[in-house]
Parts: sequence; structure tokens; C-alpha cells
Amino acid sequence: AMPASQAHVALDLRTEHATAPLTVDVANPRFSWQPSHPRRAELQTAFRVRVVTGNKVVWDSGTVASNRTRVLYGGAIALTSDTDYTWSVLWTDASGALSLPANSTFSTALLREADWCGAEWLSSSNNGSLNVYRSSALPLDAAPLRARLFIASPGYYHATINGEATDEHLLGPQSTFQVRALYDVWDVTALLHGGCNVLGVAVGGGWGANTHARK
Repeated sequence: AMPASQAHVALDLRTEHATAPLTVDVANPRFSWQPSHPRRAELQTAFRVRVVTGNKVVWDSGTVASNRTRVLYGGAIALTSDTDYTWSVLWTDASGALSLPANSTFSTALLREADWCGAEWLSSSNNGSLNVYRSSALPLDAAPLRARLFIASPGYYHATINGEATDEHLLGPQSTFQVRALYDVWDVTALLHGGCNVLGVAVGGGWGANTHARK
């Protein structure tokens, strides 16, 4: 048997070029990996990719004879919005030895327009440089097992939950909002607790407001 230190494994598992992303927003994401090569000039001759959510297998590629290390999701079951997935890959070398399993995760964003049903743009009669919004209508019986914040702003924003920042950047993404509105997805599970929770959002106009002011 091959020593454990020399065992085959796939490295650098990525989904849509990112490591364990929370924001996969395509129906058929790309999975990629790098086979480790304990010996020089060793080649991958086959691979097998599986995608699972909970205890449900949504795609099993089966063993595919190929040296490709990037594949598209090919499951008959469509990925669902705002869902956590685990994927794994096994690969076979030129001698027929099977690798150890390697695993990674990804979460889907809001894949369909209908998923935004009920969401509304916040607005205010105050057209100053900064508007602050606060909502305490987030009662929970207990701390959640999973929570995501989906948030978009035509200008800049800074969001907090119970006084704690939801992310590490000071200002949200600026986009050409005449064409598209970008949104962020944050894992806010650790910021929520049982009882009343408070969401705060400070919104600034960004360059768009300055552009309009100059016209």
C-alpha cells in the first residue's frame, strides 16, 4: 500500500473559481481541482464527482475516463436557491490507483428573479448623503442554525446586526446601477440570537448621487 504521506488526493477544490463560495449564482457551476502527484509525470486518467445536499445526492458523474480537471455540473436535478451543497472528487492515476476522497462546499445565491419576491427598495424623503434604516422585526425563538443576508444597494451601504458589522468592508459594492444592481450574500448565523434582533443599514448615494448633482 502507498504510505499515507504519498496518498493521492485532489487539491485546491474550487467552484466557479472560488474556494467554498457562498454566492454561486449560475445554474450549472464549474468544479475544478488539482490532482496531487507523488511521482513525477503522473497523470489523471479518470475522475468521479458527486454533489450532495443534506443526505440527497443531486449529481453523481460516475467514473469518467478523462484527464480533465474542470467540469460543469451535470445533474438532472436543478440546483435550488439559498442552499448549501457539498461536492467531492475522486481521481484515478495511470496505474489504476484510486485517490482518497476530497471534499469542498458551496452555497447558491438567489438563482431566479422570483426568489426576490417580497423584497423592496428602501427609500426616504431625506436626500442627504447618508440615510440610516433600522428594523427590530426579527424575533427568533432560538439562535438559528443557518442565516444569510442578501442585500443590494444602488450606492454604498454598511449593514449591522445587533450592532455588529455583517462583513469586513466599510462600504458595499458600487455598480453602474443604470444597467444592473449587484447584491452581496453574507453568512450572519453567528450574529443572530434568540429573542429580538436588530438589522441596521446605512445607505449612501455614492458616485451616482454626485453625478446627478452635477447635472
